[in-house]
Amino acid sequence: MAEILFSRHLNEIDDLVAYGRDAPLMDSEENQKRLLEITNTVYKKITKENKKAVLFITSPRLRARQTAEFVVDHLKEKTGTSIKFRFSSNENLRSTEQGKFVLPKGYRAGESFPALQLAGTIFNREAHASDQVGETDNINYKFGDPVKLPGGGYKYPELVGNFTEYGESYRETLIRIYSTVVDTSGKY
Repeated sequence: MAEILFSRHLNEIDDLVAYGRDAPLMDSEENQKRLLEITNTVYKKITKENKKAVLFITSPRLRARQTAEFVVDHLKEKTGTSIKFRFSSNENLRSTEQGKFVLPKGYRAGESFPALQLAGTIFNREAHASDQVGETDNINYKFGDPVKLPGGGYKYPELVGNFTEYGESYRETLIRIYSTVVDTSGKY
């Protein structure tokens, strides 16, 4: 029986100018610790169930592909050649599209970009509003949208001018990922 394990990618280099949102992984203690956790979880699963092959399906983003490659490198150290590892990439597994944002003048690699962080916080608040008393989820909210109000103002005026295009909605993300998981489950 096939089983699907999910893991988040490791942390990537924070340089929006050079890489946008597709940077290589950072060489950090945090990443090394997380890499060992992921590797040990997968290793326990494949040895317990005596698996002979493992397929890693990632988003096409560099950080996801590199994470899978690093996990496999560590697994090979533990298993030798007794297990086959394969890789596949699927565009539908990418993270929520964040649209096109406007970097402040003078932005330098590693600097915080508050508008992008704020947009993420607002996106999560909108998509998961029912966590707050009296609120309902707005899974159609698009990442970075300041939401123009009927009176002409904005619900999130702090986002105005920070995006030339808004990203996708939580609904679009969920449908894309869910359909891929269902399709992949059927194949494997």
